[in-house]
Amino acid sequence: MLTTRLRGARRGAAVLLTSAVAIAGLAGPVAADRNNPLPSPKKAMAKARASADKVDEVPGMTPAKAAKMGIEAADQTMAAAVDTTGCAKLRVIDSKTGTGASTKISIVGHSATWTIGSMPTSWYTSPPTSAPVWNLYFKGFYWASELAPQFLASGDTAGMDALIKAAANFHVVNPDRGNSLNGWDEGTNLRRTEALNCLYRASGGDARLKPAIEAAAKMNMDPARYYGLPNHSPHNHGAMANLALIDSADLLNRSDWRIFAANRLVRDSGGVWTKGGLTFEQSAAYHHFNKAMWSDIGDLLATYPEQEMRTAAGNIRAYVRTANAALSHLTSPNGKLVPFGDGLPTAFTRTAQPSGSFRDDQAGVLTGRWSWTDPNTSMYLLRYGPPRRLHGQEERTSLVWWAAGAPVLIDPGTFSYDPGIYQTFAKSPIGHSVNIVRNRNFVPSAGVNVTARSSSGSIHGVTTSDSQYGIAHTRNWKIDAGTKKVTLSDTTSGVSTTTAHLDSRWKRMYTAPDGKTMGYSDPQGRLLVVKASYPMREFKGSTNPVLGWQFPQTGQRIQAPQLIMYPAGGTSTMTFQVFGTRDKKPRLVGGR
Repeated sequence: MLTTRLRGARRGAAVLLTSAVAIAGLAGPVAADRNNPLPSPKKAMAKARASADKVDEVPGMTPAKAAKMGIEAADQTMAAAVDTTGCAKLRVIDSKTGTGASTKISIVGHSATWTIGSMPTSWYTSPPTSAPVWNLYFKGFYWASELAPQFLASGDTAGMDALIKAAANFHVVNPDRGNSLNGWDEGTNLRRTEALNCLYRASGGDARLKPAIEAAAKMNMDPARYYGLPNHSPHNHGAMANLALIDSADLLNRSDWRIFAANRLVRDSGGVWTKGGLTFEQSAAYHHFNKAMWSDIGDLLATYPEQEMRTAAGNIRAYVRTANAALSHLTSPNGKLVPFGDGLPTAFTRTAQPSGSFRDDQAGVLTGRWSWTDPNTSMYLLRYGPPRRLHGQEERTSLVWWAAGAPVLIDPGTFSYDPGIYQTFAKSPIGHSVNIVRNRNFVPSAGVNVTARSSSGSIHGVTTSDSQYGIAHTRNWKIDAGTKKVTLSDTTSGVSTTTAHLDSRWKRMYTAPDGKTMGYSDPQGRLLVVKASYPMREFKGSTNPVLGWQFPQTGQRIQAPQLIMYPAGGTSTMTFQVFGTRDKKPRLVGGR
């Protein structure tokens, strides 16, 4: 047993860590033996990688197709469930012909084809496309991770040999020059590390891959390019980079790498969460993802024999318990996560909390509900707080609201991570239920503060103040669970536009002659009545301007009513009231 003394995890305390060779199940690099694959990744490692796939699952759409939507979709699917070789099950190959070294493929993102036995190495520096996803997959060797299990299953030793030669040669023809160009950025490198680990394990430890793994590990440990402390706030990329490095360490019996990665995880873990238990990434989906991943990281560190690592695992698990409680507050009455920020929230089993209210000023999230068991209860989620960062959207002062068992005011979701008109809409203020001051520039650095909050029986009230357009703006939300009614008032000296984003279930069936009242019905027979102090106009599925869209899945858009009101300044109001299937409904007459 090798022993290394590392300064450490907190306040320079010395931590004794032992190189647990038994973790990997081998005494060091072994000669290549394609008929005797190395042991599978540790269970906790594989589980942590698999949890990353959950954040962007898209029913009916393969991860590769979802990844066409942008770089972050690839971020979220890169750690897909792994097979016994540690190879990700992500499918990125669009076309494939031939066998052995003559295998010719193309990958998603571009139609360019190449033969794996004669790699177009010039593409590392002069790729045929600038598409970020294609470059990530090509230089991250995703395609090699996909081919390796196929070649093993079919006994294609020539094909496997071609993969190993290509992967082993990457750092030779395209060396790391200390910057993030040509595939040496942190995101591409961590994915290539996973591919190298996959090939090393699948080949039984082919020695030709060892220098490539060592080059990738060296870049991984470069603090200037590490997505975590001390140069960056902790981020899921940094956590995934550490998992990749630990897997490499286990394969090559490098206790120093394993210790280095474990201590970065310990150092970063405390900076992932707010005091309230949410992450700083400003996204329900990414909070869920981080909660799952850090839970698995805690399990991973607990496998180390040292008490210090077990203590660190216990601290991480305590953070995760708080994060899980916070996550429960982000659920709608039907138990599903309420989307806000980037990503697509996935299945989550919530637990009832002692309180129906939750407030986290660091994350800028305030929620309220009147029951944890009644599917027809009212529930709301308000975004406020610090400026947008990481996976956030410009949604502050916007409210998501459920009543009578149905979503009413919504967040539109995420269409893509690549630039485009729908992604601009989803990330910008106009895509949310906010007040926009016309003829003034938006100030993204301006904060939004909760200045008052009240709770009396069935009525909750929240007041916010901000200067997001350079002038004072006050917004008040009153949520009445008893009457299933929300009242919104905005006060500002500027001429403004108020937007209200309704769920796609609502179909307009009434508009008053003065445009100040609209009625909506849904398939279950509920009625929604919207009233405003100024005339409203509905946009639905508009492309010029882009208004009235909802994105239930990555790459999917559906039309949804978006109401626009044009106040003349001063104070303006809107009310939204839902009448359930058993409620007595008002008559709406004299309109169209």
